[in-house]
Amino acid sequence: MPGRVPPELPDDAGTIARRLDFLFRTVHPASGPYTYEHVSATIREQSGVDVDPSYIWRLRTGRRRNPHFERLAAIAKFFSVPADYFTNDDLAARVDEQLRLMAQLRDSDIRQFAARASELSSSDVGEIVANIAELMTERRKRSGGRSDDGGELGPGAS
Repeated sequence: MPGRVPPELPDDAGTIARRLDFLFRTVHPASGPYTYEHVSATIREQSGVDVDPSYIWRLRTGRRRNPHFERLAAIAKFFSVPADYFTNDDLAARVDEQLRLMAQLRDSDIRQFAARASELSSSDVGEIVANIAELMTERRKRSGGRSDDGGELGPGAS
């Protein structure tokens, strides 16, 4: 497994590779991205599915194109996304938007904002949430439904 984080993915990396790369880059603790070894060991512990670290690396870099469903579902579970995330474009767009928001919450400015918001009344928080939703709707309209980084925007996910 050359390197921990693959360089920019090639144009032909494939959907699964791009989505898995997005998960690695986005879904992680503030201390930094997960290692392949950590993901592998946690999946084995939690579900009993054996997903070798090099298998995960090959999926992420596009070197493995047709993953075993059980392994892909276990990887999805590790990152707390539905297994269909890797194959359903609409679902992936909604999940990606939520994940981007969660990643922003890791940022210090957002954490500081959240800490200060805890001192507000519930109606004030509701007003702020409504303003954020309005801003996102306007941004979506201006960008034709795409985020600044080219990802689709969509409401919520499950």
